[in-house]
Amino acid sequence: SWEDWLGSEIPYRDFKSTRKFIHSLKLRERKDWDYFCRGKLPHKPARTENIYAFPEIAYQDNGWNGWKDWLGSGMNQKEKDDTTALHEVMIECKCKGRIKNCTVCDGKGYYTRNI
Repeated sequence: SWEDWLGSEIPYRDFKSTRKFIHSLKLRERKDWDYFCRGKLPHKPARTENIYAFPEIAYQDNGWNGWKDWLGSGMNQKEKDDTTALHEVMIECKCKGRIKNCTVCDGKGYYTRNI
């Protein structure tokens, strides 16, 4: 692909780990997601380039089950407690996914830590 040739291919995160991270942000509605994508929520981390801005398109055949599921706003209290026990923080690797067998990120361009 052109992205591969130019070295600009982005190693996007998988659906499950991304959704878990999004749940930890405690966004309530779709407009919150739009603000998060544009970096207009100062009390939240910025969206990194390896998180799709349009998950409903990117994951439509790979786990997408609507905005309430994506944001975690349709979850009952026990499910919310389970996902917020540890917060997963995504950290961009210095290699940015350009090193296929990177010891830090395994070539994904990011790694996660629980806090």
